[in-house]
Amino acid sequence: AASDAPAAAPASSPHAAPAPATASGEETGPLSSQPGLERSLTPGYAHALLTSPNLLREMCQRYFVKYDANGNGLLEPSEAMALVEDLQEGLGVPPEARPNEQQVRVLISRYDGARDDGCLSAEHFSDWFTFALRATMAKSGQQQSVAGEAAPA
Repeated sequence: AASDAPAAAPASSPHAAPAPATASGEETGPLSSQPGLERSLTPGYAHALLTSPNLLREMCQRYFVKYDANGNGLLEPSEAMALVEDLQEGLGVPPEARPNEQQVRVLISRYDGARDDGCLSAEHFSDWFTFALRATMAKSGQQQSVAGEAAPA
């Protein structure tokens, strides 16, 4: 019954659940085999993404589609901000340490492939996401030899 369907994503994370849900609460669609970003991106999983190019490439494709809310093939600043917020929340970065939208715009401009529209294409998303994930891990104190450095003992 429709009343059994789960509630929409929380207001603090408007992009947390893009896939529709069945009456039993199971997600359907292309991301149904993967839990939401906020549930799946633990420090250990983030480390695995950063040390496995194949896994990272696959997840970048999924995250790009998930956060490209309007489906235009570009990650706009507000969409990138939603991803960064979910990523940092999931890895335990305190709200006061998270970037604002202007900082996210600057980061996009470093990885946008000389686009002047402030958006990130799928082609450049992997490099941007990798940097954002490494920075988030460092901010959260969860960095585990991710950059080839030994973790503190």
